[in-house]
Amino acid sequence: MDIMDIKKKIGQRIRRLRIMMKLSQGELAERSGLGIETISRMERGVQGLTLDNLYKISKGMNISLKELIDIDKKEEELYEDMITKEIFSILNDSSFTIKLFILETLKLMKRLQI
Repeated sequence: MDIMDIKKKIGQRIRRLRIMMKLSQGELAERSGLGIETISRMERGVQGLTLDNLYKISKGMNISLKELIDIDKKEEELYEDMITKEIFSILNDSSFTIKLFILETLKLMKRLQI
């Protein structure tokens, strides 16, 4: 695999993750402090894949730089990890009453196979 293949794979990964996160290119650009055209070029793997820009994208997506460029890990696995982290973060900030409510709701959903 040559450098152009790697750039294209990283660009495709950025695009797929952005779509999974339901972000437009504009929203990701705003979150990362980059221009929409830079996001577009990065997703196509043609330009802008600098370490600085990749770091900004990772911060805009709230993932590590390693997670962003790990082209061997499936995006679905990464997205599932991100969801799990977010759930734990929300639970951590919640009151005991809310945690209990969520637990009972999950148990009910499991029983109903939802």
